[in-house]
Amino acid sequence: DEEEFRVLLMDWVEGKTIDKYLRENLGDKYALETLAYRFSQLAQWLMPQPFAHGDLKPDNILVREDGTLVLVDYDGMYVPAMKGQKARELGSPDFRHPSRTEGDFDEHIDDFSLVTILLSLKTISVNPALLEEYGATDRLLFSEKDYRSLSECEKIPKLLVLNNLDINRLLGLLLLAYTEGNLSNVSFKLLYITKPQWKNSHVSKVEKKKDTIVQNKEKSKFQRAIEVVDAELYFSQAVRYAKGMGIQQDYTQALEYINKAEEKGDANMKEKCIQARTYILAKMADGNH
Repeated sequence: DEEEFRVLLMDWVEGKTIDKYLRENLGDKYALETLAYRFSQLAQWLMPQPFAHGDLKPDNILVREDGTLVLVDYDGMYVPAMKGQKARELGSPDFRHPSRTEGDFDEHIDDFSLVTILLSLKTISVNPALLEEYGATDRLLFSEKDYRSLSECEKIPKLLVLNNLDINRLLGLLLLAYTEGNLSNVSFKLLYITKPQWKNSHVSKVEKKKDTIVQNKEKSKFQRAIEVVDAELYFSQAVRYAKGMGIQQDYTQALEYINKAEEKGDANMKEKCIQARTYILAKMADGNH
């Protein structure tokens, strides 16, 4: 009776958490593919926004009865008016960047989480058994332990052997977000994944053809952007080998990755590769490698 408190009244959202939805639909490939696709759409919307959720994880993402996704629990949210402040919470360890601190508090704090969740959802849609093998309550495929040493993560080779274009691209984005801390220099459009095929056989051939045409246009639209990301990843790996950052120094390996980066990259990347190659060759000459 003596004090007033400010409150925010929000609509109640009915739905199932992503974790529960996944486990209930592990036998429905179309449901899994659609879930991954819809999260891809949500991620493409959220990443360029000037705000961030701050604690993205399966428990904070609900699947409504109609299949649409809703984010809940905004305790750790960032908005522009909070610029310069420290984070109230750091998010769940299994989904946040391993180096995040309370000083990392801006519109990019969701970048790493978005990629690791989307990569997990897409991978599970291709091979549901991996959820049973590596998943846990309120966790998908990756854990805090994996992020501490991605180079030793046994799950990455299993993702690569699936030979899926979407998975390979998302894995590249995860490595980039891991190295840089965020994806501020990457187009949100790279979070796009292929739309699931029609589930119902009665859908007309005309509708299917239209959908295929749209998908093909989207693929060609993003292909060049994907190559640019590949080039950055190759160059980053070249630097690691050249300087012995976390791995044994190897100039020969560094040159191989520089060649790959130059092949995929744009004009700026090609210039960087020329300079890096000159530097490495000089080092090799000095050391008689």
